[in-house]
Amino acid sequence: MFKGNTRRYGDEKNKLMLSTFLGLCLLAIVLFGISNSNIKAKKLSNKQQIKNIVNHYFTDFYDSLVTYKLPANTEDYIENNENTYLYKKILEFDSKSSKNIGSGFHDYKLKTKYKKLKIFKNKAEVKLLLTVDYHYKEAKDMDSAYYNIKYDFKLNKKDGKWKIYFIDTNNENYEYFKSEVQQRKKVLKRIKTRSNADPVRQSIDQTCEEMTDSSETQNEELKNLTETVDENRQTPEFRSVSKSYSWKNGIDYALTYAEKKRIFYVVPNENDCTNFISQCVWAGYGGYVKGDKKKTKSNMKNKVRMVSGVWQGGEGGGTGNWESVKSFWSYAIKDKTYGPKGKGYNNNKLVRTLTNISFGDVIQSKNNKTKNDYKHSAYVSSIEKRLTYVSQHNRRRRSLSSWINYNGGPGKCYMRRIHFSSAKFSK
Repeated sequence: MFKGNTRRYGDEKNKLMLSTFLGLCLLAIVLFGISNSNIKAKKLSNKQQIKNIVNHYFTDFYDSLVTYKLPANTEDYIENNENTYLYKKILEFDSKSSKNIGSGFHDYKLKTKYKKLKIFKNKAEVKLLLTVDYHYKEAKDMDSAYYNIKYDFKLNKKDGKWKIYFIDTNNENYEYFKSEVQQRKKVLKRIKTRSNADPVRQSIDQTCEEMTDSSETQNEELKNLTETVDENRQTPEFRSVSKSYSWKNGIDYALTYAEKKRIFYVVPNENDCTNFISQCVWAGYGGYVKGDKKKTKSNMKNKVRMVSGVWQGGEGGGTGNWESVKSFWSYAIKDKTYGPKGKGYNNNKLVRTLTNISFGDVIQSKNNKTKNDYKHSAYVSSIEKRLTYVSQHNRRRRSLSSWINYNGGPGKCYMRRIHFSSAKFSK
């Protein structure tokens, strides 16, 4: 009896020891796994956290163009300073004005291409190219996009968390906003306002408020901007001497080659707008053969539908009339025997008086009173419900209303247009 109890007690003790041993082994395996995964996570965590934060920034930004609601809790991943405050107010203007003029997004898709991501202990630098494919709310079936917009970010790591403290971009939409802020800042510093307000933030606030207010009346002021157009209307077929201007051919080229993968030379430093516009006009006069890239390249090399030494482009670059905003205008509307035949409208006048925009027109803009100081060119590629959309060297389609809005609105934006008709070419 005593022996039996001893054996039973010994069996139970052995089972307990085995169970404890197995439990400790299991715990060790789990802890080792966690430890091992932590080691792997540490190798990726900083880079991945930074990418997640950058993605969070872009998602918040473009979501606001869909919902017209400003993002909450951005302080969780963005520091509050003069630089980031500027971009916060740019987003506010972007969201509110898009709602006012009807240029909000129905949906979007982001693509980021990282060019640099360097980490220095608790600091990081990021350089990337952003491509956005989207549909406007007012044109849900029309593909729009802009390509390879440069962004620079700088981040700090504090208390184990990365936060953005510097943002910069070459997105041309924001250049006017930034220039207005700089001008206001100079004025506020000069007059030395008695208030305790920061002159930088005060100038940012004033710019945002004024430009947003301007957007509220923009559509009414520009209701006669676009011609009532029969989209199926087309110019006559090519004749033997006089070459008609086929805006459908020009538009097909614009939509096909808006991204930089083109058969022509691409001007460096993003200063490529008029080079691209000349290509579209050249295409409209028959230089571009849809579906036949070999023939199109042959036409380019042989200067078909060009004027040699005067208005020409190719793989090695183009002439001044081909690439310069101002020179293109002067040349296009000039009376001549050979070359594109354009008629200019609304030169050096506010966009308020610009009317009857139609397919295949070239639009040029400036945002100051300096005579003939036009900076940018784009090609009219779509008209939907009397709303106009343009294509340019890095955008498939862009709302003309948005372009005007980002250049000061109807009271400060100057726009002129060129309308093309049949012209003579030597070949």
